[in-house]
Amino acid sequence: MLDSDVGEIEKIMPDPPAFDRSKDYYKEYYRLYLKNENLLADIDQTATESLRMERKILNIKDFYDNTLIPQMLT
Repeated sequence: MLDSDVGEIEKIMPDPPAFDRSKDYYKEYYRLYLKNENLLADIDQTATESLRMERKILNIKDFYDNTLIPQMLT
């Protein structure tokens, strides 16, 4: 990694928060972990639905191109 890359990263990254003794960091870690797991599951579901819809669209286009247009030309 170049020194210029480190400088750019330091500009983007905020300072870490101060340590708080009253916080349960293990609980906070697992709370964020589960939240991320749920987000990943939502993303996966959206991607699956998108793929399914894309297949339907391609099937409709294929049907139109290979069935309806040749029938109209004959």
